[in-house]
Amino acid sequence: MKKTYTVFWRYANCAKIYKHFVKEKYDYEIAFLEGICAKIIASSNNDKSIKYSWVHVDLLNERKSESFFKNLDEEKKIYGQFNKIVCVSNVVKNSVKQKLGIKEQKLETLYNIIDSKEISNKSLDRIELEKDCLTFVSVGRLSNQKGYDRLIDAATKLKKENAKYKIYIIGEGPEKRNLESQIEKNNMSDVIYLLGFKKNPYVYMNFADVFICSSRAEGFSTVASEAVVLGKPCIVTDCSGMRELFGEEGQYGFITENSTEGIYDGMDKFIKNNKMLTEYAERAKEGAKRFDVNIALKTIERNLLESLVKFQDSKTGMWFEVIDKTNYEDNWVESSCTNLFIYAYAKAVRMNIISKTKFDSVINKAYTGIIDSLYYDDDGYIVIDNVCIG
Repeated sequence: MKKTYTVFWRYANCAKIYKHFVKEKYDYEIAFLEGICAKIIASSNNDKSIKYSWVHVDLLNERKSESFFKNLDEEKKIYGQFNKIVCVSNVVKNSVKQKLGIKEQKLETLYNIIDSKEISNKSLDRIELEKDCLTFVSVGRLSNQKGYDRLIDAATKLKKENAKYKIYIIGEGPEKRNLESQIEKNNMSDVIYLLGFKKNPYVYMNFADVFICSSRAEGFSTVASEAVVLGKPCIVTDCSGMRELFGEEGQYGFITENSTEGIYDGMDKFIKNNKMLTEYAERAKEGAKRFDVNIALKTIERNLLESLVKFQDSKTGMWFEVIDKTNYEDNWVESSCTNLFIYAYAKAVRMNIISKTKFDSVINKAYTGIIDSLYYDDDGYIVIDNVCIG
């Protein structure tokens, strides 16, 4: 069934799907997930909308979404249709640049929004668990990416050394049966508990002494960010985005080698040294200051909603999309074409510019003598005095 689903979307006519389901014309169109969502929005027949795509994972290490594309060339073409690609971390952004060849000016890093107040309030609910030893908690989909098999192996080694602790894992996923078998085989049923899906995971995160992330790969771990907001000491593997979240030197959490041995080492240190609980709780509280929903929303508004503005030049009739305004003035839309090139890094809407000759002819007719040189760069962008229009 899964293979059929993947093959369907790989060869689906997304333009027809878009046309069938999207009846209205929108100013902004957003693909909030990789793969299918990106293909559908990129197939929009609305030439005047501004299109965003969100990328949540390191595309070089987490390749699930690429199965929905026929090949890499199609994936590059799809993402090339977007005005802006929003990445949840700098690591993710670099992976998009490296894999898809997207230019820097089209990329934006915006961390996942975290509602600190709501999370803190939910964490105060009561649960029927007793604490008689050091407790670890992990929250995530039970998949190979999350590395819970490695966590079980590391925990098994610690148990053989007579360490006293418990691990609570919250989540569902395709690896559940394999993990249950691994726990039973290693005689770890009295130490590791798979609690399944929980509507409110924050109360379990707050109950535990330490949050642990055993992932093989991440984009920017939202749940790890939430643990930081709750002031929890964190043990995380050194995968994509973790040093960005916890600091290059682990200022806000304990970063281990991305391996079973690394997970074991991190747990072992916290089990043997109670002082680390207090130290890393304080570090987490300091790191939590970076996550504020109001600041995040203002960043989105400033960097996205205000940075892409479209308008029609009155003399040429051409549509422009402003990607990055510099020396902004309130009356810039009504300014002359010369000032437009000074105030904006502009992009002409595709349907209006057919060729360099056509563009040159229209611009020179409307604004005689203002353009001394006009040419295409290697990527097909029109360049005027170091201002690209494409």
